[in-house]
Amino acid sequence: MAYPTRRGIAISPQELELPDSRLNLEAPRNWNNHHLSFTRKMFGRQILYFTLRNLESQQTYMPVDIHDALHTEYEPPKMPTPLQALHEIERARHDGEHLQIRQPCKKMGRYAIELISDEVWDKCKASYNTLKRSH
Repeated sequence: MAYPTRRGIAISPQELELPDSRLNLEAPRNWNNHHLSFTRKMFGRQILYFTLRNLESQQTYMPVDIHDALHTEYEPPKMPTPLQALHEIERARHDGEHLQIRQPCKKMGRYAIELISDEVWDKCKASYNTLKRSH
């Protein structure tokens, strides 16, 4: 089944009818991070989509068994249009939302948390303009 979206952006898993976890939710190992814009390969090719995927609002911690059930039940969401992606990043930037980007090694900490800088925003707009011309 296709993962549901709203205005082209993946909805929160809390809006889905997923089963309750059967794991001990007090154990940290039973939780992991889910990117609403999955898969990494699909969304990581352009800075516009990479930024969208790494917005705080596009990630959620969830029990591992429910995360697995979600990926079993749903196909990845359709790619949003470049304009939908740009609008979501602009909304997040306006709201002061952070990017949460997985670090390449655990010694650096699991995630880097940073604001959407002017540089990243400019790169997203340039990526949008490139993608817009190619569609």
